[in-house]
Amino acid sequence: MAQTYNQIHRYGTQAQYDALETKNSNYLYFTSDTHKLYKGTVDYTDNLIQVATVPATGVAGKIYFETSTGCVKAYIGNAWEVISYPISQDINGASPSAAAVPSEAAVVDYVAEVIGTSSDVVKSVAQKLDGQDAPVAGQLVVTKADDSTTDVKLAGLTVNPTWNPETRQLVLPVTQADGTTSNVTVNIGKDIFLKSGTYDSETKEIVLVLNDDDETEIRIPASALYNDYTGGSTNTATVSIDGTTHEITTGVKVDSAAGNAITVVAGEGGGLRVDLSAYATTASVESVRDNLQGQIDATTATLSATTASLGTLTDNYNATTAALDDLTTNYNATTAALDTLTTNYNATTAALDTLTTNYNATTVQVAENTADIAALATAATTWAGFAD
Repeated sequence: MAQTYNQIHRYGTQAQYDALETKNSNYLYFTSDTHKLYKGTVDYTDNLIQVATVPATGVAGKIYFETSTGCVKAYIGNAWEVISYPISQDINGASPSAAAVPSEAAVVDYVAEVIGTSSDVVKSVAQKLDGQDAPVAGQLVVTKADDSTTDVKLAGLTVNPTWNPETRQLVLPVTQADGTTSNVTVNIGKDIFLKSGTYDSETKEIVLVLNDDDETEIRIPASALYNDYTGGSTNTATVSIDGTTHEITTGVKVDSAAGNAITVVAGEGGGLRVDLSAYATTASVESVRDNLQGQIDATTATLSATTASLGTLTDNYNATTAALDDLTTNYNATTAALDTLTTNYNATTAALDTLTTNYNATTVQVAENTADIAALATAATTWAGFAD
């Protein structure tokens, strides 16, 4: 059921609001000094609520400060979520808490406690130098914050290895626990696998001697490195291979049946020959060509006459098409003019409809404003001090 403004709105000071024994849950209360808005007893302007312990459920959109834990929480999705944990001035490294945020001072104190006093902090690390300022292999010098130094010997570390490409010798100086170095020499053979390779002409074998302590010998039959080929024959040719000279020859087979134009010519410059003397001569071919040219000329003349007729038909067609294009252009221009008139008419009608709607809305709003002004004039005399 609708209520008038003077029935649901009240204003006054915060003290007057606090003094009300009964606060109507349907009333809106404004406090002029603290600028708060209440609906009944619910504060709609305070987003931070201070409680000893948060209730089972909270109000969505409100921030709660829990004094018993120091946590800031919000009720999101039917569950309490911690927004901020309390600030801790102490860090328990043995049993750290996941529900506290350490302060800057607490972090500094804890780090200092873990790594020791400032004099124990490492200031720099550099390679150790001898009396002539030359680097000492495998040794470092550590300088602390109080400028005291400690030598560190990197036992087992290889430093400054050398390689001789001629002797293929690698020397690895290894640092010892007392700071001295001892060399580890590695000899790398020129051929890791084979020492030599020869051919035994009597056994027809390739002899390989491995580069190992026993000089192991491996023999490979030379015959295993190639295949033995033989000739063959097809219905057109025969291939032969000489086992001694390893020469390959080819013989072509020519069919001896009557009518075969291919013959074999023996002797120097001989070979396969095809005799064309029995076939058509040049003169006969030219006679046939002249006869065909006459027929081509006659056909060309007929085509020229037909093309001329088609040209006349094309001109007539083009003239008719141009006339139809002119008629189409005139029709389109008339249609566009009618469309423009229709668009202007519709726009004018829409504008009149909008003016009518605005006039009706203004009339209704004026009537509502008149009623509100009358209600406010009546309420002005009763709002002060939340009086009913």
